[in-house]
Amino acid sequence: MPVEDMDNMEVVSHHVEEEDVDTKSLKSELVPAWYDSDDDILDEKGIKSRRVNLEAKPKAKYEDRLHQTFNLAFGPTPKWADLERVLSGRKANNSNDSDDDEDMDSRQPSSDQKSTALAKGNFEIFRVVDLNARGREEGRLIRCIDFHPKHNVGLVAGNSNVVGLYTVDGTKNPLHQSIKFEKFEIRNASFSTCGQEFYVSSGLFNHFYTYDMNSGTIKKTRPCSTNSRETIRKLYPSPDGQVLVALGHHGDIYLYSSRSKEVITTLKMNGEVSSVTFNKDGSKMLSVGDGQDIFCWDMKNRVCCAKYTDISLQYATQVASSDNNVALGMTSGIVSVYDNLFNEKQDVPSAVQVNPLKSLQNLVTSVSSLKFNSTSEILAMGSTDKQNAIRLVHAPSLTVFPNFPFLNADYGRPQTIAFTPNSGYMAVGGNKGIAYLFRLKKYENY
Repeated sequence: MPVEDMDNMEVVSHHVEEEDVDTKSLKSELVPAWYDSDDDILDEKGIKSRRVNLEAKPKAKYEDRLHQTFNLAFGPTPKWADLERVLSGRKANNSNDSDDDEDMDSRQPSSDQKSTALAKGNFEIFRVVDLNARGREEGRLIRCIDFHPKHNVGLVAGNSNVVGLYTVDGTKNPLHQSIKFEKFEIRNASFSTCGQEFYVSSGLFNHFYTYDMNSGTIKKTRPCSTNSRETIRKLYPSPDGQVLVALGHHGDIYLYSSRSKEVITTLKMNGEVSSVTFNKDGSKMLSVGDGQDIFCWDMKNRVCCAKYTDISLQYATQVASSDNNVALGMTSGIVSVYDNLFNEKQDVPSAVQVNPLKSLQNLVTSVSSLKFNSTSEILAMGSTDKQNAIRLVHAPSLTVFPNFPFLNADYGRPQTIAFTPNSGYMAVGGNKGIAYLFRLKKYENY
C-alpha cells in the first residue's frame, strides 16, 4: 500500500475516533439539571376532577399530562430543539437553518404561493377526512369552526355545548381535547389573536366564557355596564390582540380588554348590530345591522369616524373584509362587494353614498356565513336556510367557482365556514354533526 494511502487512512480513522469521543462526551454531559420526584406521582384524581377531558390513559404520569396540555397550547418541540436529532450526528448549523424554515412553513406562505395568483374558473379543491371524524361530540349543529393562528389545531363547537380541539393534518385529524360548558348553549366560538385562549358565547346569557389553553381554566365574564336582560351574542378578537368586541342589542358594541376582560367602553350605532369586521391592523372597524348604513369606527379614539349609505342595502347579516374589498351579506341572500371602505376620511354625521362593485345573487336565502381567505383571493359565502347553500367566489373577478360545491354532494345546511391561516384548508360546519374539511391545493401551507 502506498505511503500516501496509509496516511489518508490514518487521517480518516483518527477523524472517526474524534467524532466517537465527542458523541460520548456529549451524551455524558446531557443529563437533567435536577430530578423532581413529583414527576413520578400518578395524578388520577387530577385527571378525573379536571373540567376538561384530556383523553388521559389510565395510570398516565403527571408529567405526560402536562406535556399534552403544553403541546396543545404552544405546539410540539421544534425540530431544532429535539435532543435525538442532536445525538444523531446531524450538523447543528444546517439543522437549525433548515428546521427554522420548516417551522415557518406552517405559518407563512411560500414564495411560489405568493407570486402565483389564483385563476378564475375551476380550481383544485378536494375533500379530506372530516375535521371532527375522531370526535363527533359537538352535536348535530356544527355552529362554529376556527383555526389556531400558529399551530395546526382546529376548533369545532356545536349545540351539545362541547368544544372539540383537533390536530389538522388532513389524514386523521386526531382529537386533542373535548371541553364541556355545562348548561351553556354555544353559538359562537373563536380563538384569541395570540392563540393562547378561546372564547365562547351563546346569545342566551349575559356572560361569556374564556378558556385558557395553557392552564385549562375557564373564566366567566359579564359586562358590568349592562342591564340584567342584555345577552352577549358574538365575539370578535381584534387583529392587534388588544380588544375583544362583543355584540349586544339595540346597537350596543362592547369593547373589552383582551388581557383583563374588563369593559373599556361601549360604542353605539343606530338600530341593531349584526356583524363587525376589522381592517388588517385593527385600527378601524366596520359595523352593520338592520339599516342602510355602514359605520366605520376609529378603534384608538373609540369614535365613529365615517358613515356610508347604500340605498340598495337591505338588512345586513354579515360583513367581511379583505385587503382590497368589503363584502356585505343580506337577508335576501344578496352579497354586495365594495371597494375598501377603511381608507376614506369624512366628517360625521354626514354620510357618503356608496355603490357596490357587484351584487352577487348566487344565494337566495339569508346569508349566515361570509369569509375571505388569507390571500384575499377567495370569498366564501353560505346560508343555513337551504341545503348546500355555499358558494366560493374568485374575489379579483367577482365570479363564482363553478366546480364547488361538488356535483351530487350533500353537505346539509352550512352553519359556518372557516379557512386556515394560510388557506391550505377550508372547513364547513353543517347540520349533520360533521365538520367537513377540504384541501385547497393552490395553497401549500396550513
